[in-house]
Amino acid sequence: MKEQQLAIDVYHAVEASVNAYIFSDKKGTFIVDCTRNSEEARKVAALARSKGSTPKAMLITHGHPDHYLGIGAMLQEFPDLKIVVASQRVKDDIISFTE
Repeated sequence: MKEQQLAIDVYHAVEASVNAYIFSDKKGTFIVDCTRNSEEARKVAALARSKGSTPKAMLITHGHPDHYLGIGAMLQEFPDLKIVVASQRVKDDIISFTE
């Protein structure tokens, strides 16, 4: 059985010292974090799209705004994108920051 190659691409954000990651292989594409603003999130989306498949999910690693404020733009790019957080605490952090 031939192994599938997992590619990992890194988008280095300009506005904040944060990275977004695109994991891809022949089965699909997965995004980790989406940067601090819509403009850079769209660049992350373009990088993800260039991998050949529409991402189905994105993980937000923690509740700092520079990791998730681009969610709106990501959902415009990928309306069916499922947003996943690592824990209830991360979800609570995001909600409390944005209230």
